Amino acid sequence: MTALRQIPFMLDQYAEDVPTLWQRRDDGVDEPHYNRTFLARLDEQLEAHVDGLRIAAEEGWEAAVEAWETVGDPGEAFTLAVLAFDLDDEDKIGEVLDIVKSDVTRFLRPVLSAIGWLDLGKVRERIEGLLSHSRTTARLVGLGACSVHRHDPGEAFVPLLDDPDPFVRARAARLAGELGRADLLPAIFVQRPGDSGQSRFWTFWAATMLGDRDAGPGFLLDYATQPDNEGWELAFRTGILAAGPDAGWQWLDALPLDPHGITLRIIGFGLLGEVKAVDWLITQMEGTDFGFLAGEAYAMITGVDLEFDDLDTDPPEAYDEGPTDDPDDDDVDMDPNENLPLPNAPLVARHWAALQPRLPEGRLFLGRPRAPESFEHGFMVGYQRQRRAAAFAMALSGDSAPLRNWQAPVRGISLF
Repeated sequence: MTALRQIPFMLDQYAEDVPTLWQRRDDGVDEPHYNRTFLARLDEQLEAHVDGLRIAAEEGWEAAVEAWETVGDPGEAFTLAVLAFDLDDEDKIGEVLDIVKSDVTRFLRPVLSAIGWLDLGKVRERIEGLLSHSRTTARLVGLGACSVHRHDPGEAFVPLLDDPDPFVRARAARLAGELGRADLLPAIFVQRPGDSGQSRFWTFWAATMLGDRDAGPGFLLDYATQPDNEGWELAFRTGILAAGPDAGWQWLDALPLDPHGITLRIIGFGLLGEVKAVDWLITQMEGTDFGFLAGEAYAMITGVDLEFDDLDTDPPEAYDEGPTDDPDDDDVDMDPNENLPLPNAPLVARHWAALQPRLPEGRLFLGRPRAPESFEHGFMVGYQRQRRAAAFAMALSGDSAPLRNWQAPVRGISLF
């Protein structure tokens, strides 16, 4: 009897823990200090707690609903979605779609993450049903679910590229780019009434991913020069790699030396593997304004681990990493580079002088020649932002190559 009385408490605890663990994982997928092993540890914890609710079926759902009604954050939306799609319950999935519709910006991502958490075989039929659903939100979720699973919807694709809703069209274009469906390029570039700025962005992004080397990269690089543009980093990563090393170098070299221009140059030299830019990168390591990014670019080129090789230093005491515990502090944004090590510029300079003669000639990725096998190696063993760079490099180096999902759940690797 005691065990039975404890079950509701255990379910409430699971319903409280799953959102916290999911949020930690969602924050971690693009963190510079996480790799597949770290993600696997998070995934193992998250799956254990999800499984506690899954086994309880309806009682688990009720606990998740109560948590949603109490807190109502993206993590609670993830919990509801993973249970609804796991149970394959149409009414519960309808409730999840209502949540997405209430605030697409806030709740679409956790719901797609939940669908991506489940095996494709379990949700494939449901996803394909959403693609032809009369509800706009359902089609949007269906396309996003195809994205996280890198699932090709086949014949359903073309009608979605011509969907009445511009956000659905944008998501369909994005999926085409992620899957490498170059045959859809003519359909993507058709101008339609009501196309939004988002539609235009994803049209050029998808076109670039699918082999356009004329209008696409230029649009994306121009977009990236405005730091207030949402998604400028994605535009830049795609555009600079698509432009290629020679044109990319020329574009970077012409940037103004203002803070955003220097930021783009640092990131770009790292992505392109520009060995001849390393000396300049080392000069940017002298201070906290650009030092963290310059260290990351150096690691992207050479494969060095600044912390492991004792090439880092402590930030100065006055360095501001982001929000504080002060409730009157208006700064609530975390520094996206807070988990990067700060390089010790003199030590790195000595390291570079010793390392450079031993490196292969030409542009590099993690100390290796920029070749498919090097990108594959980086995707498997690198840190998350290195894995992301490898995924884009692989997709943009060949015709119709899919964009690998570096954010996908990590299962089946040994943690010991």
